[in-house]
Amino acid sequence: MNVPRAHLDRLRPFTLKFDSKQLASRVSGIVHSLTSVAETVGKLKPELKPTPEETLLRLQNAEGRAALNQSACILPAMVHQDQSVRNEATLAKRQIKDTWDAIYTREDLYQVLKSLPNHHQKRFEEDPLLKRLHSRVIRLFERNGLGLSAEKRDQYRELKVEITKLENEFQQNINEDTTFVLFTREDLRGCSETFIDSLPRKAATPQQGPNAKSEELLYAVSLKPADVLTVMQSAILSSTRKRLLTASHSQCQKANLPILAKLIHTRHRAAQLLGFPSHAAFQLDVNMAKSPENVDVFLRKVLEKVQPILHENVDKLLQLKKAEWAAHEGEWGPFRRTAQSRILRKEEYSVDDDKVKEYFPLDSVLNKMLDIYQEIFHLKFVPVSEPHVTWSSDVLCYAVYDNGNVSKNQLLGFFYLDLLPRDGKYSHQCVAPLAPSCTLSDDEEEKQVLPVVVNIGNLTKPTPSSPSLLKHSQVQTCFHELGHAIHAVVTKSPYLLFSWSWSVNPYPAGVEMDFLETPSQMNWIWDSAVLKRLSSHFQTQEPLPDDMIAGIIRSRNVNGGYKYSRQIFMSLYDMAIHGDSKLDLEKGDIAAIETKITQLWDKMQRECTGMEMIPGTLPATSWYHPAMGYDAGYYSYLWAEVYSHDLFTRFQQSPGGRGCFDSQIGSEYLKKILEPGATVDAIDMLRDFLGREPNEEAFLRALLPKSTQP
Repeated sequence: MNVPRAHLDRLRPFTLKFDSKQLASRVSGIVHSLTSVAETVGKLKPELKPTPEETLLRLQNAEGRAALNQSACILPAMVHQDQSVRNEATLAKRQIKDTWDAIYTREDLYQVLKSLPNHHQKRFEEDPLLKRLHSRVIRLFERNGLGLSAEKRDQYRELKVEITKLENEFQQNINEDTTFVLFTREDLRGCSETFIDSLPRKAATPQQGPNAKSEELLYAVSLKPADVLTVMQSAILSSTRKRLLTASHSQCQKANLPILAKLIHTRHRAAQLLGFPSHAAFQLDVNMAKSPENVDVFLRKVLEKVQPILHENVDKLLQLKKAEWAAHEGEWGPFRRTAQSRILRKEEYSVDDDKVKEYFPLDSVLNKMLDIYQEIFHLKFVPVSEPHVTWSSDVLCYAVYDNGNVSKNQLLGFFYLDLLPRDGKYSHQCVAPLAPSCTLSDDEEEKQVLPVVVNIGNLTKPTPSSPSLLKHSQVQTCFHELGHAIHAVVTKSPYLLFSWSWSVNPYPAGVEMDFLETPSQMNWIWDSAVLKRLSSHFQTQEPLPDDMIAGIIRSRNVNGGYKYSRQIFMSLYDMAIHGDSKLDLEKGDIAAIETKITQLWDKMQRECTGMEMIPGTLPATSWYHPAMGYDAGYYSYLWAEVYSHDLFTRFQQSPGGRGCFDSQIGSEYLKKILEPGATVDAIDMLRDFLGREPNEEAFLRALLPKSTQP
């Protein structure tokens, strides 16, 4: 199947073949166009009864066009190989975000739009989606200071500009960080030969490589999550793990600690201007959870359930006896937990991570994963091989077609897979929308924009002797992120505001923040049939043996008490730093805030997990989430996981016994959960698909020992 040339031409901007000056020129055009429409609409007189087409829909159309054009300007900040272009793209994102924020603080525009129902009541009653759009747009204005005095509104606008600046600086410091830790081959004993041979070699001073011989070339381990996890799981020497984890937990600390403190304080000031007691209260007001109090109750309820499991986990890890490990390894601490967990998986559940990953070569996993999504959702993915549509030779692109009975072979959109690390690239995993799902009007013609999205990852690179091999946890991450990409591409929305998005983009759009992760956290990756189908040994092409599959499934909650206790700790910490009671944010003492957010991390981590912080470090300074739209929102991962378990019960109860591969239920899931985007409230989507009120029973059944299940 060939993708029409006209559609491929739409991807041409994403080759990113422009320099920093050309990028700046593009941004100026976007800002001018969007601002001009806002000014034109703002000049209309409410008493002349302008129509929705002249006002609300004209503004949405301009925003949709700007959203479409801005992606190629801000994407380079995350993926471009030229630092000057990355820097310009970071500035571009700030300029575009400031422009959008300025639009939603315009009093004239607000008054024109607010007056619409007074003059067009019947129109809004007959078109519920238009009415929903209007109410959400008015809410955006009011959350940006409309309703305040002109003086306070100006103050709020200045604070928003400062917040955007601080967020971008925080992110870019992490993106540009190329810190590495040098080790000898002996230091890395326990890690696979393939991994060690894949590492770059560098000369070092004795201070950089304490075990190095004179002029010896050492192995450079980056602070990318995949490299850190590999060493922390496999390196036998505690000194090796200690050096690497200390570096990881100190990443960007000097640069980002003052930025984080200023960001927290500035957000608090902005929220209080709007009449909220804290930034957390402001953020949650439009989420499913509604208030910090509800989140606190939810998190502490789950913590109460998991802490006894945490204590059992710790006891079991401390009982580990391994001949090649020194006696002092029988401790519970940050340098040992990951490695001890790996050994427990191997000894008690016969899950050898190094053996398991041989069955998950990246290329094969991707192909089989795509096959599963195609089958479940009646989709068809067609590789796009034309070189002019990608920004790097290792980036893949796919066209997505509807393969169902009604609209077979209808092109729905595109997704990119940029999964291997590069210097300067965004160092975590995420999905970023490049083209929204919305309808744009041009003169008298309307056309539906085809969604485009990119999945950015940092998986282990292949070597001359071995393909990229994935741990089961990395396969799970791939499935999760691809789930986001599918959600974005299949969303059907006539308006930008209801398309799939999150705060990585500078424009307002998307589902409730605490529902965003739900559709991509389904439990397929823990199903035996799915694991059998996904796996293929990189040498023999044999699938995972049944006993290995059984071990993987049984090991799902190995150290689960710590996993969830840590997740809850980070969620509570996020809520605490964006409240006020813990930090005295009213005083505005940035140095004091720096001290308190450091102390608070240590205190809350010990209370929730029993783990002490590595002295002199602060992992929060390299934690992307609070600067990328998950501020007072990290709880949403656990919140969403509860709902995802509930949704999965529909597949578990498949009447045909097909479980995860029941495409009839998959089609219903596509129609009721994925396609609506934000055109429907999340709770209503859940009720519609489940046929009842959602609950936490399935989550607790999966987490708790059978003797304590509800």
